[in-house]
Amino acid sequence: MPGLPAVLTTTWKAVTPTTIKDNIGAVKDAEVLNDTANMRIMKITLDGKKIANILEKNSSKSFSTLKGEDLKHQREVFARWMTAIRANDITFTWTVNKPGWETVTTVFDLTDIMRAYSRYVLDESAAGRVVLTDEERSLLDAMGYYAELKFYSTNISPREDLLIVRPGELDYAPVNDNSLDDIFYEMTTVVKKK
Repeated sequence: MPGLPAVLTTTWKAVTPTTIKDNIGAVKDAEVLNDTANMRIMKITLDGKKIANILEKNSSKSFSTLKGEDLKHQREVFARWMTAIRANDITFTWTVNKPGWETVTTVFDLTDIMRAYSRYVLDESAAGRVVLTDEERSLLDAMGYYAELKFYSTNISPREDLLIVRPGELDYAPVNDNSLDDIFYEMTTVVKKK
């Protein structure tokens, strides 16, 4: 799950015409929660099925370096996440300043997706398709029924004298840089085929 908020943020902030069209097409509902002279706060609901399709379409590069069992395993994990996303809409609160209409904050609630994924793996285990240790079952049970996952992002206006030069190769870097492999492994690769 560590990479999912980053992928959603990257998808949402993309500026190509096709991406903007896809993103706007994924909006299921928009509601203005507060509107003042300086700021507007909106609650946006994204269609889970459309977001899953966008993520699938844009994920091909992330599998390009994998082969054999690693590729098969990653595709299984990815398929579980896509199932969880398709089954749940994504709600976020979006705050913009006026009159510049720049994003100030976004707050994504990914709780339903995380819970759906966890329950899906638990259901696979109950059906005998996967084997979980007691610790894995306990972790997934907590994630599937009690845990919450919210992602908060703040955006500030850049100052010309403080701009960071970002290397171009970052555009092609994998989302998961393996820095959280131990946690990521426990959260997403607990499944062992019988």
